[in-house]
Amino acid sequence: MRKGQFAFEFVVLVSFVIIFTSIFLVIIENDYAKSQQLKHDDQINKVMRIINTEVDLAEASPGGYQRTFYLPTAIDGTVYNVSSSDNIDVIFDYNQKTYVYFLPNTTLENAKGGVLKPGSNTIYKNCTVLNSKCRVELIS
Repeated sequence: MRKGQFAFEFVVLVSFVIIFTSIFLVIIENDYAKSQQLKHDDQINKVMRIINTEVDLAEASPGGYQRTFYLPTAIDGTVYNVSSSDNIDVIFDYNQKTYVYFLPNTTLENAKGGVLKPGSNTIYKNCTVLNSKCRVELIS
């Protein structure tokens, strides 16, 4: 066997190892990115469940019901924004992605300057006597 042939075979072998390692690392990185995205989705879903539970509780309660509930100020150390634009949906901005959730069978009105936000939120059930129609409102 000549030295030239050995050098060529060595270069080919090293090239295959580098290509295989690169492909393996890309696959691992993609799986990690997917798992992180699923983790973020799960965290946002947990916050949304808090909001849904509070709205459902207010809907099932008699008029005059008022309760303060708390949303986490950060998710996994990352600050997020939450809002309710048209009273039937909740919008999360987290990790450069927007999540939109719809509130089933109810509206969440922003009354007295109340807005949905991370931290302390107060929900109130306001019922008018004349038409006995009730609204769930955020008051702070």
